[in-house]
Amino acid sequence: MTSNAKNIIVCLLLLFGVQCMHAEKAHAQYTEYEIKAGLIFSFAKYIKWPDRAFDSDNSIRLGILGEDPFGSIIDRALKNRSINGRRFEVKRGADIRELKNCHIIFVGRSKQEDTSTILQAIYRQRYAFVLTIGDDIDNFCKYGGIINIRKGYEFNINFESANNADLVVGAKLLDLAKEIVSSNVE
Repeated sequence: MTSNAKNIIVCLLLLFGVQCMHAEKAHAQYTEYEIKAGLIFSFAKYIKWPDRAFDSDNSIRLGILGEDPFGSIIDRALKNRSINGRRFEVKRGADIRELKNCHIIFVGRSKQEDTSTILQAIYRQRYAFVLTIGDDIDNFCKYGGIINIRKGYEFNINFESANNADLVVGAKLLDLAKEIVSSNVE
């Protein structure tokens, strides 16, 4: 991991107040998916959903699509965490139809071959309001995904896709992105 990527991770985890790991790990190495759980929380803090994206239960629903690389890590990381008074609810599914009404969908590497089809299914719904996050998936943002976490924990953002989903990406998050990507696979 480059020192720049390490600095980004430290900034994200500290600035955004992520305390998803146990205190005894304060000086230990975090696993890949402990860091990614912290990044997902951090991304959500700097995304603004329209009010109409939420129903009466008022939770932020995170869907993990495909093989779940987190196990219980994501549940522990988001337990008792909230953003603007909205708690997290984690759902898992092998098929996109199992994750209806999610505000965030994390697309696992096991779904890389189906990325284009998955993203089309999500965004063809009018008023989808879904933040899609790829797990180091080739061309994820070019296919219309919003954030792709790359190797070394750098990430790309497709600002156009976020706008199309009626999501507002905070300037701080845009500043930390390695690259702002446009849709359209070449």
